[in-house]
Amino acid sequence: MGLINFKNQWGAAGAGLDQQRSDLFYVLMSFPSLLRESQGTSLWDQEVAFAVQEFPFPERSRETMPVKYLQQTNHQIGGDTASGSVDMTIRYAFNRRTAELLERWHWLVANPANGGVGLSSAVKTNGYFFWLTPNMQKLANVDDTSETNVMTLGARYRLEGVWIKGLKPSNADMTQANQGVTLSVSFQIDRYYPENIVDLNPNSFANLPSLGLSNIVAGLRNPGPAGQ
Repeated sequence: MGLINFKNQWGAAGAGLDQQRSDLFYVLMSFPSLLRESQGTSLWDQEVAFAVQEFPFPERSRETMPVKYLQQTNHQIGGDTASGSVDMTIRYAFNRRTAELLERWHWLVANPANGGVGLSSAVKTNGYFFWLTPNMQKLANVDDTSETNVMTLGARYRLEGVWIKGLKPSNADMTQANQGVTLSVSFQIDRYYPENIVDLNPNSFANLPSLGLSNIVAGLRNPGPAGQ
C-alpha cells in the first residue's frame, strides 16, 4: 500500500513522512586563503554562517543542440548553461566581524582605493550547503540539555568556484524602527551539485560536526572528540 491513500499522512503520528523545513539550513564557505587569520582557520562558521538569512539555489540547466533532418528535429545534449549570480541576504551584526570579512573579500576581488584587480584563482573558494533535520534520537533524551548535535545533516550540496560579486547594505531609514540592517551579497558560483545523491533522502543522519568547515570538507560528518 502506498504512503497516502485517503488520509493525510504528512506529519501524522508514526507515519515517517515529514516535510523539510525551508528555514532549517546551514551554509558554510571557506574564505580565500589570503583572508584567513594567521592560524590558518576559516572564520566563516564563526562570523558569517549564523547571520545568513536566506540562500537561493542557483539555476542548474543544460543547453541542447537541435539537429534537423527534413521535417524532424532531434535535440542532443549540449553544455551546461552559465548560471547567474546568487543574491544571499546576510544579517548585519555590529558586534561581530561579519561585515568586515565580507568587505575584505570584496576588496580582494577589486580594490576601489588603488584600482587593483585580484586573480580569479586567488579570490575563489568552495563551500557547502546543508539541510538540517531535528535529531530525534538526541531530543528523545529530555535529560540531555547539551546544545551539541541538536540538528543532524540532511541533504548536502557542494558549492564550487564561489567568489563575491557584489555587496550592498540595506538602506538607512528613520521610519524603520523594527527592521534590522542586512547585507545583500551577490555570489558567483561556478557550479553546485549534491555531494552524494543518496544524501538527498537519507535514512540515517550524521551528527552536525562541531569542529568547523575543515572536518566537513574532509568528509568527517560525525567526528569524535578529537575529530576521529
